[in-house]
Amino acid sequence: MRLFVSIDFPESTREEILSWIPDQEGWKKVLKNQLHLTLVFIGECSEAEKDKIHRKLSEIEFTPFNLKISGLGAFPNESSPRIIWAGVTQNDSIMNLQKRIADRLEDHIKSKNNNSYIPHITLARKKSRKGANRVFKTNLKKDTGQLVENVDSFQLKQSFLKSSGSEHQTLHRYS
Repeated sequence: MRLFVSIDFPESTREEILSWIPDQEGWKKVLKNQLHLTLVFIGECSEAEKDKIHRKLSEIEFTPFNLKISGLGAFPNESSPRIIWAGVTQNDSIMNLQKRIADRLEDHIKSKNNNSYIPHITLARKKSRKGANRVFKTNLKKDTGQLVENVDSFQLKQSFLKSSGSEHQTLHRYS
């Protein structure tokens, strides 16, 4: 099973964030019910390993905090975007939570690139060469305003890869 740890948002927040970018040929927007902020991508795990991960996450002390979401960006860069994301303002709360989770799960994380954590919410992925960049490049400069969300939990999720895209299921919630 493919696992990751994330923060979820209320439906109204997900709708607002997705409205910041248009539908565009050659790009696939993230489905509203799949929109999240990844804290740590773990990767493929066994059932026994999932249980160990759950125990370790259960031991993390969590204090609710506010998260600011604003602006758009692109990976790998704005001149050749492959992923469009909503920005999350780095603050001590989000960065400390991510670090505590990554440190606690260090033995389980398959991809060791969590040292360069950039909090963001993926909105769309380029799916074909037909995906014109100019529309998104224009949108990257638009003023999205700012949303402030109270984060009162984080989740352990399983990701199912399908031909239509990945689907996520919450396994455990920690607050």
